[in-house]
Amino acid sequence: ALNTSIAFFVLGLGLVVNNISHDIAERKHDAETLRKTHDELELRITERTTELAKTNEALQTEIIERSHAEEALKKSEERFRSIVEGNFDAIHVLDPEGRFTYSSPSVERITGYKPDDIIGKYFKYFIAETDIPKAEQAFYGMMSGKTMEMVALEATKKDGTPFIIEANGSPVFKDGKIMDIQVVYRDITEKRTIEEQLRHSQKMDAVGQLASGIAHDFNNILTAIIGYGTLLLRKNPDDNLVNEYTSEIITSANRAAALTRDLLTFSRKHTINPQPALLNELIKMVERILARVLGEHIEFKVKIADENLVVKMDATQLEHVFLNLATNARDAMPEGGKLTIDICHVNLDNEFIDAHNYGIQGQYALITFTDTGIGMDKNTQSRVFEPFFTTKEVGKGTGLGLSMVYGAVKQHNGYINVYSEPGHGTVFKIYLPLSEEGVLGENKEPEIAAPKGNMETILLAEDDPDTRKIIKAVLEEYNYKVIEAVDGNDAISKFMEKKGEVKLLILDTIMPKIGGKQAYEGIKKIDPNIKAIFISGYTADMIKAKDLLETGFELLPKPIMPDKLLVKIRGLIDLKEGLMK
Repeated sequence: ALNTSIAFFVLGLGLVVNNISHDIAERKHDAETLRKTHDELELRITERTTELAKTNEALQTEIIERSHAEEALKKSEERFRSIVEGNFDAIHVLDPEGRFTYSSPSVERITGYKPDDIIGKYFKYFIAETDIPKAEQAFYGMMSGKTMEMVALEATKKDGTPFIIEANGSPVFKDGKIMDIQVVYRDITEKRTIEEQLRHSQKMDAVGQLASGIAHDFNNILTAIIGYGTLLLRKNPDDNLVNEYTSEIITSANRAAALTRDLLTFSRKHTINPQPALLNELIKMVERILARVLGEHIEFKVKIADENLVVKMDATQLEHVFLNLATNARDAMPEGGKLTIDICHVNLDNEFIDAHNYGIQGQYALITFTDTGIGMDKNTQSRVFEPFFTTKEVGKGTGLGLSMVYGAVKQHNGYINVYSEPGHGTVFKIYLPLSEEGVLGENKEPEIAAPKGNMETILLAEDDPDTRKIIKAVLEEYNYKVIEAVDGNDAISKFMEKKGEVKLLILDTIMPKIGGKQAYEGIKKIDPNIKAIFISGYTADMIKAKDLLETGFELLPKPIMPDKLLVKIRGLIDLKEGLMK
């Protein structure tokens, strides 16, 4: 029994030990499994942590990059806005229906409208009615996908002032559809005004060149007419009928000469002789003449300046200016009216120059001619100073009156404006610069009878045969001997043949081969004391520009008046003989 008990005890103990061993083994296994699981978890946590760190790092990098991109975009938008809002040109964005959705600040400077004033308005809001069809054509062209090239449009500012814009634009696409229309424009009113002034100046210069050429040939013809007329008048002093007819011929020739001077004046080719004079006194002198020109059916009033205004002027030319303006006013008031001449002192400052696109700062005399006549439309105003342009009937005007006025004012370094509306009269404003020089006393040349010669020999070089013939006839009639030459070379040859006899040279400035100046220089080498009178059908300005004559030489412009030529000849011959003695 004991052994049995012991056996059971041992068996039970073995089972216990076995169970314990099994538990220990399982626990070891579980511990190992737990360790492995822990290690795997640690590894996964480490890997995930590393991944999260990388992801976080990438996210941080992305955040920084996005922040930089947003900052760059913000700067770009600010730069764009600064460019748009600071642009001198006006910028608009239109929706597909043609309404303004954006307007840059420059719009207010150009049009007077604030951007908010026109948002929601249609694109033709401030376009002039006459140019709306052109604006519509441009808009619908852009809506069809085309780019609008530069288009000039007349428009009206908020205050009613008309102006001209030059616009271009293009459609903005998104996903193949037009979302907006972008338009950019600028005010070109000043540019157009300057261009028009340039075109007018070029036109005047072109016609001036033509006038100068015409004057040369015309003056040669007039020299012959006036010369032969003068000789005929003095050949028959007792024949009243012949004298009457001859006087009419000479008078008509003088009128033609005046017409030639008018041609040269408007082209600013005619030489003037300006002297400081009182403008008020000139107006007083011509007031009575102007009143007779206007007639009794026109009320005439002159208001002179409160101060003495000294202008450096060619008084004769300004008289013609006033006469032409008065005549123009008279013709504009066939049923009667009123002409007022007002003279005052004005200061041309930067504001005036900016407004009119011309002028030099300084003190000016302003002469205003205001009539209550029929007035002029814009087209007539734009052409009023053009030579040969006239609205009068054929035979009632040459079209040179106002062009002569324009040229004379320019020669006096002045400016002239015209303001007019149909049915509301016309205003001419003339600005003449004031002079600080003192007024000179009158110095009129006394009239001297044409003196006769003492059979002195004169060498006459003139390429025009008719002019040469009449000058020779005049000189021979007044007791001079004449040697003729057809050009400069011929003059030198003839002088060498007769160098001991020739007392004086009469030389045309422009001749074939060599001109008068070169011929004179050649002859001076032979006889340093020889004197010369130069004659020319060209203008003094042209002669000076081409260096055809130096200052100090005696120049007689054609048409040549016989008495003036004879007085000049006698004076130079006597001067030479006095010097020789």
